[in-house]
Order: sequence, then C-alpha cells, then structure tokens
Amino acid sequence: MDCYACDQEAIDRCSRCGSPFCRDHGGDPSVGSGQALCADCLDPSNALPSGTVFRGSILALLLASVLALWLLVRPPSLPGESPQVSQPRPSPFSTPVLPSPSATPARGHTPTPVQPTPSPSPPPAFLEYVVKEGDTLTGIAQELAPAGVEPFAFAQQIAAANGIDFTNPLVRPGDVLVIPILPTAAPTPTPTPGVGPTPTSAAAHPSPSPTPTPTPSGPITYTVVEGDTLLGIAQELAPAGVEPFAFAQQIAELNGIDFNNPLINPGQKLLIPQ
Repeated sequence: MDCYACDQEAIDRCSRCGSPFCRDHGGDPSVGSGQALCADCLDPSNALPSGTVFRGSILALLLASVLALWLLVRPPSLPGESPQVSQPRPSPFSTPVLPSPSATPARGHTPTPVQPTPSPSPPPAFLEYVVKEGDTLTGIAQELAPAGVEPFAFAQQIAAANGIDFTNPLVRPGDVLVIPILPTAAPTPTPTPGVGPTPTSAAAHPSPSPTPTPTPSGPITYTVVEGDTLLGIAQELAPAGVEPFAFAQQIAELNGIDFNNPLINPGQKLLIPQ
C-alpha cells in the first residue's frame, strides 16, 4: 500500500480521512493505532471550518439575538392570562376647570377652557450669612434682627434653623448660617385729630392710683457650673417681664464680660442684678 502523496510504502491510515501515509507525510505512529493523522489533516488551514459553516453560524447567532430582544420587549402571556390595556391615570395635581352652571354654551360652539394663571413663586424664606472672625450668635442676631423682633428670640430662631445648641452656640469663621426672613409688621395707623370718640372728663373716669415701685435689692452671686453659658444663666435667672437677651447684657456689663464673646469658666463667681 503506497502513500497518498508519494510512492513510498504507507505505514498507517489517517484516523480522520482514511488516506494511507508514509513516515514523511503523516503523524508519528507511536501515538497508537487509529489516532495518527496524515499531513493534510495536520495542516492548520484544513482544521478551520468552511465558509458556509461560518456564515451559517453567524446568521444563527443573529437570529437568536433578535428573538431574545423580542422576548424581553414583548414577553408572552401565560396560559389563562388576558392582555391588559394600561389606562392613563389622571395627575393628582391637575384640576379640571368646570363650566359655570348658569352659563350655557351656544349650540354648535365649543367652549374654550380657561387656563389658570400661574401664581408667582414666593421669595425665599431664608438668606445665607458667612461667619467672620469674632462673630457670635448673639452678635449676629443683634445685627440682623428685623425691626420689632427681640435679638434674643431671633438668636433662638437662627439656632433652630441651623441645628445649633442655643445654650452653647459655637460658630466658627467660614461657617454658612441660614438666617430666617421674618415678615415685616404692618405699621400702626396714626389716629387723625378730630376723628373718633370725644374724650371724657377726668372726673367721669378717675385715673388709677400709681403702684409703688419696689426698691431693687443688691446683686446676688452665682457660681458657674460645667456647661453654663451666659445666655443660659440669663434665661434661667431673668426676672419676670425682663427679656433674657437684655438680662444677659446686664450680667455681662456688671461683671466686665465682653457680651459678643462671653467666656465664662466653671467655678467663676458672677454678680446677678436684681
């Protein structure tokens, strides 16, 4: 039996194509009978699939991709399920304009719906303030408090708007504080002379007798404890009818303390006015 490629004697047959081959045109016969390959089958170019097989594989892959996308977009309904048509839901923010019951549109005339006029957006209720060196919460409130608003109450509002502990208000240079904008109080009308009820005589309505003012006693001594602040002490010890902010100013003035930077230490003795 001769080799398929030359006239030499064949030593084995190719396990793939069955062609007889010699030692020069085939694999090593020591690999075992039925496993050796000829030179043509060992050529890498012959191991590639044909062009028809390659094009058919690409086409099958494209068809499978299209089918997978279709199933993702339009999944098939399960047995027993009826197709549901989605109905548009009305927006909760749109209110239809109903025609007046007294107005009857003329026949053949389509009434024009009334478009609501958009209301102007309200101005922002806050403004921003950048803390400078030496600023304190009370000093900022005293500077920016609107007319008719006590600085102590305004400082409490600033602390609440920024999440600051009012009894220990720590602000640092560069901090941005949110300052609430309060509505301006309407001016009180001035009475016009000659208009209004006629004043009655003093004899008809006698004036009440004046109440004697109690004589103020001397200041008392207060020992500062851990966690105390000047505003907290004023808020706790302020007499009835006295604003804590003004009372804190009195304490600072009586003890020679800078009100804008009130530094007090535990164990310190403070004079509290009465």
